[in-house]
Amino acid sequence: MKKIKKMLPAILMILFEIAVGLMLLIDPEKFTIANFIIFGAILIICAVILLVRYLKERKAADEYAKVKDKAAKRNGGREKNEEVKVSVIPLIAAICTFVIGATFAFGAGALYNVAALLFVFYGAIMIVKGIFKIADFASLRKEGSGVSWLQLVIGILSIIMGIIVMINPGNARDFVFVLSGASLLVEAALDIVALVLSYRISKKLEAEAEVIEVEDDDPYHLDNFAE
Repeated sequence: MKKIKKMLPAILMILFEIAVGLMLLIDPEKFTIANFIIFGAILIICAVILLVRYLKERKAADEYAKVKDKAAKRNGGREKNEEVKVSVIPLIAAICTFVIGATFAFGAGALYNVAALLFVFYGAIMIVKGIFKIADFASLRKEGSGVSWLQLVIGILSIIMGIIVMINPGNARDFVFVLSGASLLVEAALDIVALVLSYRISKKLEAEAEVIEVEDDDPYHLDNFAE
């Protein structure tokens, strides 16, 4: 039971990997949008906390200033009333965090669609890289320098993949999500194997330790006669 408690964090992480992996494979769009909304809600909560903290500090500073004013009046205005400054950084952080959180929470669908536009950009980069590889290959061949034909093949494949991604950015996006889900499931499977092996090794070491203890307690053991 103690071993299971020790391995509980690893078990929970494996279950999380399996859950996320399955959700990405079953419906990547809904799962991603749901994650955006949850992330946005968390940021909004953090923004509220920062705002409350700023307001409390501001209130405390105002109360402190009032106390200082009263003390100055009692002393005939001889004490210099120093202004208590409150940092506006928490307020700025709260506003920025709220804006980002609201964007994710209320614009999750739009952000998911924007992800497809990013793949158009990635596709363009792949095409440009492929063109440069082919141009570099041709230049080296012309100079008589040793260059592998693999560079030409990679350049052509890069251009083809870039064109496919630019034509179908949505499919490329979904493929990446599905690939991420599959990789999470594979990683979870490997973690399970590692966990089982670790458990077996610990059990084996405990068994060997018990055998050694029994041998040490043997009254006919040489070490006991030496004593």
